[in-house]
Amino acid sequence: MVPKIEFVQHFDDNKGKRFKIELWNLGTFTFSAESAQGPVTRFSSIDIQFIQSCVSRMRALNDAKQAFQEDQPV
Repeated sequence: MVPKIEFVQHFDDNKGKRFKIELWNLGTFTFSAESAQGPVTRFSSIDIQFIQSCVSRMRALNDAKQAFQEDQPV
């Protein structure tokens, strides 16, 4: 299976960081973040928990979207 990005979404936390999260078709994800000072290179445990909750929401949305598309007649 060829890796490809299935879903990209941006999330803002309440501390001035903007996260870009990409879900891949192999069940993995990648993320990056930026703040007013530029790219973020260090992440706290709170940041990681925020990213994990965002990924869970994205996976639920992506699964629902795929289930809906499978229900539609072609």
